[in-house]
Amino acid sequence: MSFVDGGSGALSFLQKFKDSNVDQDHMCILHIRAGLGGLEPQNFASMLHTAYEKWAISNHVSVFVLKHVPGEVYDTIQEVRVLLHSSKIDVYKKLCTETGV
Repeated sequence: MSFVDGGSGALSFLQKFKDSNVDQDHMCILHIRAGLGGLEPQNFASMLHTAYEKWAISNHVSVFVLKHVPGEVYDTIQEVRVLLHSSKIDVYKKLCTETGV
């Protein structure tokens, strides 16, 4: 599994597949945003992001961070957007039924 932080690595990855014939179902953009309410939703968004990262590790899925907005307190997230990609599994099909908690 590989993590690419920041826009440059993720943008070059997206550009690489933009005009190729790669099956788009093997890619998925996951956007997690904390709701209103201060620290509690930011903490929940952080836990949700961690859960998806662990899922990605266990399924050999690459994670590319497209956007990361930290929360008010250390280890919390206001917003995160990641691109998940795998050449082996259909990431979109695995996650398309995820509609939140």
